[in-house]
Amino acid sequence: MLKIEQVLAVETPKLQIPIGREAAIAALLESGLPALPVVDAQGRYIGGLTAEALLQNPEEEQVGVLVSDDKAEPATALLGNAQINTIQRRGYIFVSNGEGKLSGATYTRDVLKKALARKEFERVPITPKITRKFPLIWGKTPSNIAWRSLGFLDQSEALITDDSMSNFRTVSAVNLLRAITEEKISIREEAGAAGAEEEWGVEGTQIIYMDKLVLQLSSKPIEAFASAVRQHILLSDSVATVAAKMCTENARLLPVINTDRTLVGAVAANDLLDLMITSSSESLQPLN
Repeated sequence: MLKIEQVLAVETPKLQIPIGREAAIAALLESGLPALPVVDAQGRYIGGLTAEALLQNPEEEQVGVLVSDDKAEPATALLGNAQINTIQRRGYIFVSNGEGKLSGATYTRDVLKKALARKEFERVPITPKITRKFPLIWGKTPSNIAWRSLGFLDQSEALITDDSMSNFRTVSAVNLLRAITEEKISIREEAGAAGAEEEWGVEGTQIIYMDKLVLQLSSKPIEAFASAVRQHILLSDSVATVAAKMCTENARLLPVINTDRTLVGAVAANDLLDLMITSSSESLQPLN
């Protein structure tokens, strides 16, 4: 069993409070990560800031209010089932030392790269991990409908395709946060014009913001906010190859295609992480 320190990204970007909303969003978008750890002036770990928290609270300028109380793991602890389950659910764990200071973070890609993209998995086939049940959205679908569908399915990432079913993109909360940031709607202006602050208060103001956001996004297809997929999974790929491709793409879901580029299914990073829980390399069946 690996220790957390063996899959730890020490140079993880971090946020130090106090920090403004725009600066926090800029750092999160630049990193391309689903969340960043937050520390105080002394480097003590406080919690995490996610793209979802920023999306759900579009006008909250006090970033500290949006910081989660995610527990930090000690670097010397084993990467056990509980930690893997947390990474599957959140996409990350944050790590601190004995003094409560941030040591770094472990994201899905770190486990894939350091634990699964290794020689011992080069002869383990990916075919048992291919799923035919995954979120696949037509690229011309209005963005607001696509995003609500992901929320309903409790998925953090989806594949986007066109009529040819051979060109693929991925979309996540980070994509949508970038789009909203680039085309910011002022909730205060909308609320003031409607008199919402006096009549309904903050909750009503949030409702107006979301209504305006939905109207704006409904005119734009989800493909406008998605990231291009440059790597495809082949039926002949091994677990190690797929893990490496996901790290290159920084994606948690990739399409599987046949030799004629026909879509066969998809592989999710969470399914690969199951190998860390349910199997050892000795018990996995090698490629022929």
